[in-house]
Amino acid sequence: MFQKPPAEKTGLENTIDNLITQMSNEEGHTESYSAMVRNLETLYKLKAEDKPDRVKLDTIAVVAGNLLGVLIIVGFEKSHVMTSKALTTLLKPKS
Repeated sequence: MFQKPPAEKTGLENTIDNLITQMSNEEGHTESYSAMVRNLETLYKLKAEDKPDRVKLDTIAVVAGNLLGVLIIVGFEKSHVMTSKALTTLLKPKS
């Protein structure tokens, strides 16, 4: 539905692309190819560290459940008097 426009490649992505191009020109059984594979693994690990953490699904479920609980309580309080403290039953999201 909503897609981000493709971002410009970072220096790390350009380095990975250049290394893959160099690897395509090498024979697979040489020592230099093995060194390139190790470098490529290191670059991919660095790239994975750059990604921001995403919100976990269980956290979204807890927040949605809490909002639903609050809406139910507010709706009930409109027509009835609430004598207990029902808000203490809400779960806190775990990080």
